[in-house]
Parts: sequence; C-alpha cells; structure tokens
Amino acid sequence: MRALRSVVCALAVLACSEPVPTGPVIAALSPEGARDMDPVYSPDGSRVAFWRVGPNGSHLWIADSAMQSPRAVEAYTALGGIIPIWSPDGTTLTIPDGHDGLANVVTVNAADGAVTPLTTGPVFKVPVQFHPDGDGIVFQTIVPGGRITTQVVSRRTNRVRSLVPGLDVSHVAKVAPDGKTLIIQQWNGEHTTLWISDIDGSNRRALTTEGFEFLPPTRQIFSPDGTEFLFTSRRTGKGDIWVGSLDGTTRQLTTDINEDSDPVWSPDGEWVAFLSDRGRQSNVWIMPAAGGEARRVTEDATGKEALGWIGSGTIVYSAGMSPGALWSHALADDAEVRITPDSVDAGEFWISPDRSRVAFLIDHPGGTNDLAITALRGNDRWIIASSAHHTDVKWSRDGTRIAYTSDAAGDKDVWEAEASGVSAPRRLTDWVGVETAVDWTADGRAVLFHSSKDATIGDIWQVALGADSAGPTRLTATGRVTWGVVSWANGTGEVLVVQVDGKTGLLSPFRQNADKSLTAIPTSADGTGNSINPIPSDVMDVLAILVSKGGSFYTDVVRLDGTPIISLGTSNRALGFSPDGMRLLYRTLQAGSEDLAIMDLESGESHALPTTPEVETHAAFSADGSAVILRRVTITERVMRADVRDVLTRKSP
Repeated sequence: MRALRSVVCALAVLACSEPVPTGPVIAALSPEGARDMDPVYSPDGSRVAFWRVGPNGSHLWIADSAMQSPRAVEAYTALGGIIPIWSPDGTTLTIPDGHDGLANVVTVNAADGAVTPLTTGPVFKVPVQFHPDGDGIVFQTIVPGGRITTQVVSRRTNRVRSLVPGLDVSHVAKVAPDGKTLIIQQWNGEHTTLWISDIDGSNRRALTTEGFEFLPPTRQIFSPDGTEFLFTSRRTGKGDIWVGSLDGTTRQLTTDINEDSDPVWSPDGEWVAFLSDRGRQSNVWIMPAAGGEARRVTEDATGKEALGWIGSGTIVYSAGMSPGALWSHALADDAEVRITPDSVDAGEFWISPDRSRVAFLIDHPGGTNDLAITALRGNDRWIIASSAHHTDVKWSRDGTRIAYTSDAAGDKDVWEAEASGVSAPRRLTDWVGVETAVDWTADGRAVLFHSSKDATIGDIWQVALGADSAGPTRLTATGRVTWGVVSWANGTGEVLVVQVDGKTGLLSPFRQNADKSLTAIPTSADGTGNSINPIPSDVMDVLAILVSKGGSFYTDVVRLDGTPIISLGTSNRALGFSPDGMRLLYRTLQAGSEDLAIMDLESGESHALPTTPEVETHAAFSADGSAVILRRVTITERVMRADVRDVLTRKSP
C-alpha cells in the first residue's frame, strides 16, 4: 500500500507541476559555406538585410524572413562592423557604400535594390539613424581638423548640415524618437561622457561625468516608447549596461564582473538582449528591462555580434568561428609544415627581427587569448601572458623583449615582457582609455605607443623602461595621429605616422623630422583619397601603403620621400617585405578569393601561392626568404535565429 501511495503522489506531482523549460531553439539561417554578417530585420519582420563577404569587401543582400530567395544589391563596404539601417516604414535602407571613396551615405530601395547616393567625397561617412523628421539621415564623419562629428543629409535635397551646431569637440549624437532631444557622446581626450540637449544643440546638460560611457553601435538604442535609451559604461573597469532617461536620470542594468556589451531592446520594451563573456565565452543573454536576473540564451564558443529582435520572442545575431593554425610554406616546392598543434587555435602573429620565432595569440572561446612565443624550428612554446585581450605585439630590435597591448588590468594599456618568459610582464601605461604599442627605440630602452590622451584623435608617445623613468613623453603634437610605425632602413629608427589632414579630413602618411615636425609622404591618393596602413621595409627606405580612392583600394610602393616605385593592382593589400627588401608579400582579394602572392619589385612580376579553401590572414617571409610563415583559418560566419519564448517565461530560481 505504501508503494502504491508513492506512485500516485509522484503522478500527481508530474500532472500538476509546470512543464520543464526546454531552453531556446536555435537555428542557422545562412546556407552552408556562406559568410553572412550583421543581420537586420525590417520593422515588420518580413525581410532581412545582411552583409555577405565578396570581392572588395562585404556586399549588401536582402532576403525574406527565413533568408530564402536572397538577392544582391549593388552596394558594398570595406568597413567592418557596420550594420545596415532600416527606415521606420521598412521601405528603405541606408548604409556606408564604398563605390565612391572609403564610405559614403546611400539609400537602398528595399523593393528593387536601387541605390541612391546622398553624399560624395573620399572622407568616410557612416550612417547612424533615419532622422525622425522623415527626410534626414544622421551620419558620422571626420571634418577638417580631425574631429569626429555628426551631420544630417537631406534625402530630398542632399543638403548636409551639422546635427549639433557649435559643438567643436569630437562627438557622436542620436536623435530621440520625439524629434526634440539629442543624446550626445562627447570625447575629451580619452574620456567620454554623455550629454542631453534640445534638438538644435542648445540647453546642453551632462548626463554622466565619470568619463567612461559609450552609446552602443545599434539602431535600437531607444526604448519603444522613446523615453529611455541604452548605453554602456566602463567606470568599474569592465563593461556594464546602463539605462538613461530623457529626464536626465540613469540606472545600472548589469553588475556582473565580466564584459557586457551591445544591448538592444525587445520590441515590447520588456527585455534587453546583450552580449557577455561570462564563462569565458561570448554569448547572448537577456534580462528584464526593469532589472533582475540575467538569463543565458546561447552556450557555444562562436563569436557573436549584431543582436536584433523579431517580435518579442525571437533574437537574431551573426555567429562566427575562425580556428587558425600557423604553417611554414616552402616557395620552391610548395611543401608545408604545420607549426602549431591541432590543440591550439592560433590567432594573429608577429615574427621576431631575426625571424627565428613568432609571438602569437592562442584564441579562446569568448574572445580572450593567451600571448605565446614559439620557435620556428623545434617544438618549444611558452606563454608570456594569459586570459585577457592581448594584441599589437612589437619585438625589440635585439629580440630579447616584447611590448604589447593588453586589458589584463582593465583598460587597454601597454605592457612589456622578456621574450624568454622568465619574468612576469610589466605594465608601462595606466592612463584611462586605450594605449597601443607601436614599436621600440633602437637601443631597446623605451617603447613607443599611440594614445588619445589630450588629443582630438591621438599622438605618438614614448615611455622609458626602468624605475627611474620620468613617465611618458609626447613625440607628436598634432593631436590628429591615427597610427604609427617605425622604419629601420637608416638603422636608428624613423617614426612614420598616419594622421588626419587638418584641411581635408583625409588620412595621409607623414615622416617625423629631427625637430619633431612632420613631412607628408606623397602617394597616388593625391588629396582625393585616403592612404592608410603603412608597412616599411627593414632594410630599404621603401614603404608599402594602402590607398583607398575612387571606390577601390590598392597598394602603392614608394620611397620615404614619396618617389613611386610600383603599384599593385586593385584589391591587393601588402603584408610585408622579404629580408632583402626586394620582394613584397601581399594578399589578393580578386574574384572573391583571398590568397597570397609575391611581387618582385624590380621586375614587377608576381607569383601566386597555391589557392586553398581556407583564408590566409597573416603572413611573413622566413629568415632566408625561401619560405612564408602564414596563418591559415577556416572562417564560418552565419546568421542565427533563437526562439527565446521559453527563456522569457522561465521563472527565476
């Protein structure tokens, strides 16, 4: 009788209890083999716009809600992480198109794919939102002097005006749905603060004062009722999600010790979806917009971005994986030897001055990595720094030390370590914001780095090693430097920089003189395009530089005085020079493939390495120039859809 009673009680419990949640239902929408990114659904959820990787960059496609019957649009971008934007009525898209200059604002008719240019010129312009007035498109750009600013272009007249008149500091602004209020992210050196103003920029008042706040790169910053907006703050050293109100108040939404980012409202305003690296993996999470328990949606190792909602029960996002390995490819017979084992996901690498070792990243799920060094001959491998976001490794000239950028202490700072790994790394900078390693001085006693401290965009600084260091000193003083490298052709090290031209707003290369003044290095851009990503030879006064002009990109090879040597064809990007400086290794994006090739600079002849189904993202010559060290990856990028209705109805424990 006792056993029977137990069975009856158990059946009663099963009958009366609520169903056990089964979790989100996740499905891939992209076809096998496609590389699709940044999906954005129309307001009614019937269509989706997304980028698909192709020649010259990412091309715009439009499909139905299930991504069936997709069609390509004659528009593309070479910029990464730029999300297409739908108009409120779902008839039009706006994107930064690359056909005329680096990026210009265009609209795309969602019905027939017709593209209408709204801006022209080589200076980049990236759309932010459709203006609530129904005519304007708000976009970011760089104006003479190097400031990032926000402007509006009329779809009827193509007239361009400033969104925030009189604001003469770098900023990004968005218009609230009421059409009467602006939310402004303002830069003051490395500090960023949020402000609220009337629609004409007047009555401006501070919303935050901590200096670590950012508006997320998403269309759905504003709540559906238009009274609140989402932003991220790093005031605790890690990213948290906050909610701001048009009445000037703020409240913190997430408080986890990990990195939370990319928040987006559900259409009913009840939930916020966001990305978080909790558990050392980048995954999608949701939580009530009013605050409460965060709930995990995805549990896999893919990288994720571009969150969005379809209705209030489905989340879409793009997910990618790019497991990599380092290889040595012999040029004589195309024989290959794998350098890193199968168990290691090898990321970006940097070859030592004598080309006997490489510093490389061991990528982990969630975006963190270890910084390691391996010998190119033998199996020796050792870890320099673990479990953070490490990048921009620079070897000292004698190969005994490395400098690199890392957020191991919170913000991105410059660190240095012995290449042997026998001692702990040491932080060289601790300013608020981002400092990026550039190179070493010739004697190895100081590190050069880039920082936006007390600058419109940035400058090159130098910090000496040793306990008696007086602290960082500024090497350039224009405040408009975006990046820097060092040419070692003269043996002593000559600083080369890319900076925003004070008159045109274009990016151009310069060399630093003995008196710290800058002299322009002429390129074929010639004031009508942008010249970026300079790569100097170690043994000759020669520079390879990427030029973006007239809707295409190509590589110029010039002497440091600007004398032209040769130009690579369209869609070719330089990777580095051979040890003797006579050959250039480059990556070609012709015909939709991404392969490696080598050009003889004297004859102008090129030799292509064998085509592979994988992608070679980084490459460098071996010590004697007889082989190429390369990173080969298998890239998977897909649009995913997650039905989260079960997660939303799950009761908190």
